[in-house]
Amino acid sequence: MSKKITVVPFIIATGSIFFANPSVIAQESTSSINNSSRILNKIKNENILNWGYRYESFPVSYRTTTLQEPAGLCAELMILLENYLKDEKLANDRFQIKSESVQNRFDGTRLKDPSTPPKFDIECGANTIREDEEGIVFSKPFASSNTKILILKSKKKFFNDVLSSQNRDSVNLGMIENSTSKNRIQVFFPHNSSIKSFKTKGKAIKALEEGVLEGFVNDEILLTGILKEGEISNPQEYVVYRTPKRIFVREYNG
Repeated sequence: MSKKITVVPFIIATGSIFFANPSVIAQESTSSINNSSRILNKIKNENILNWGYRYESFPVSYRTTTLQEPAGLCAELMILLENYLKDEKLANDRFQIKSESVQNRFDGTRLKDPSTPPKFDIECGANTIREDEEGIVFSKPFASSNTKILILKSKKKFFNDVLSSQNRDSVNLGMIENSTSKNRIQVFFPHNSSIKSFKTKGKAIKALEEGVLEGFVNDEILLTGILKEGEISNPQEYVVYRTPKRIFVREYNG
C-alpha cells in the first residue's frame, strides 16, 4: 500500500460550514505504488511541490483581484502542509509549494505513465470526492456543503410549485461539467426538464443572467460566494433557493 503525506489535525470554521481533517491535502495523483515515493523524493531532492489551484471557486479556492495570488481555504491548507513538512523535518527550510492556476481539475494531476510525472503533485479545489477517476486518489473530506440552486427571486414561487408537484412545467437547469449531483437532482424535476453542463462557473452564470437557465445548481458555499463577491450582475435580484429537504445532496470535498 502506498504511503500518503499527512498533516496534523486542524479545524477551520467558515460561516456555517466546518472543516476538520487530519488527512492528505487535496488529491495525491497515483496509479502505482511508486508515486508516493516519487513525491517524497521530490520534496527531499528538489525542495518543491507543484500545486494546481482553481481560481474561480470562492471561498474554497480563488485568486485575489489585486495581486492575482492564490487565496481561500486551499491556500491556507497549502501553508499548513508546507509548515508541517518543515516542522517534521520531512523538508528543509528552502522547501516551497509552488502554485499555478489550473482549468481542468483532474488531467494535470493524473498519473498516466509512471515514467512521466504529472504536471501537478497536488490539486486543491471544490472537488467532490468520487471513486471513478482513474489515476486520482482523493483525501479524506476537508469540507462539506449541501447542493442548492441559484435562481432569480422572482422564480421562487415557480420552483416551489414545481417541486411540490403543483406545476409540472419543464425547468432549465445548469451544472458544472462532470458534476456528481446531476442524476440525483434530475429525478426531482419534470421528465422534460433539462440539465445543461458548463465547463466553467462563469459560463453557467452568464447563461443564468441571459435567461437561458432558470437555475444554476452547485454547492451552497460556492453559490453564496457568487452573490457575496458580485460575480453575477444585480446580485440583489438572486437568491440561493432553499430546496425542500428531500432533495438535499450533501457533497464532500477532497
